[in-house]
Amino acid sequence: MKNILVILFILFFGHALLYCQSDIIITIDNSNQELKVGKKKFRVGKFIKISINNYVADENTYTIDYEGVDYINDEMVKKFSSYTNSTINLTSSSNTYNYLPIQVENKDFSILRVKRFKKNETTPSEERTYKFKNYGSIKFDVSSGFFLTKNFDEKYSLYSLENGSGKKKIVRDDNGKIKLGIGILAHLHSRTKYMTNLGFCAGFEINNDAKIGYLAGGSLLFGSDRKFVFSSGLALSKIKKISNLYKEGQEVDMAVNEIPLKDVWKGSLFGSFTYNF
Repeated sequence: MKNILVILFILFFGHALLYCQSDIIITIDNSNQELKVGKKKFRVGKFIKISINNYVADENTYTIDYEGVDYINDEMVKKFSSYTNSTINLTSSSNTYNYLPIQVENKDFSILRVKRFKKNETTPSEERTYKFKNYGSIKFDVSSGFFLTKNFDEKYSLYSLENGSGKKKIVRDDNGKIKLGIGILAHLHSRTKYMTNLGFCAGFEINNDAKIGYLAGGSLLFGSDRKFVFSSGLALSKIKKISNLYKEGQEVDMAVNEIPLKDVWKGSLFGSFTYNF
C-alpha cells in the first residue's frame, strides 16, 4: 500500500510540475522557410504561437495545418485522431505576421504543415511538414509478454508405509515454486518527455497450468512510442488445495486411493516483462 501511495504522489506531483510550462514560440522565415522552435517537445494544453518573419504581403500567402495524432497500437487499441485546418489570410503590410495561437491537443504528437503560395496561385510553391512530440496529461497503453507467479495447483501423492501399520502417508509433490505464463496488461501513466516512466497496470495472465490470474500493480516503462515494461503487483487466481478433511503428512487407511482437492482463491505477488508495440 505504501508503494502504491508513493507512485501516486510521483505521478500527480510530477504532472503538476510539467503543467507549469510556458507557451511554445515558433518563427518561420519567409525568405528561406527556416523554422525555429523554442521547445522540441510540446506540452498538452499549451498554446503554439507562430510568427512569420520577413513577410511580404504582395508576394506570398500561407496556410498552416495543425494535426494532433497518437502513436497507435493497431492490434490492441482503436485508432483515433483529430484534425484542425486553418488558413492565414495575410493582408498586413508589416514584415512580421503573428498567427492566432493553436492549442496543443491531448495526443502523442503535434504535426505542423506549412504551405507557401505565390500571389494569386492555388498550388503551393513550397510545402514542409514538422513533427513534434507532446508530453503531459494521462495516457493509456497495452502490452503483452511473460509473467511469473506463485499461484498453481497443489498436487499430492500417497505412499505406503513399510512399518507394518497398514497405512499410507499423504506427501505433497514438488511441482516448483513459480509458474511461467503469458498475458496482457493495460497501463495508465502520464505522458512525459523522458524515456522512463511510472504507471499503474491491470490485466490477466495464463500460466502453464492453464490457470487464469487477474493482475493489478505498478509498472516501470522504458521507451517513447514502443516500450519495454517491467511490472509487479498482486496476482489473484483460483487454485486447487487439499481438502479440509486431510492435511499434508497425515497417515490414512490403505483403502484411500485419492486425495480430494477443493477450489480456493489465492493471492500472490507477480512479476512481468512485457512489450508495448
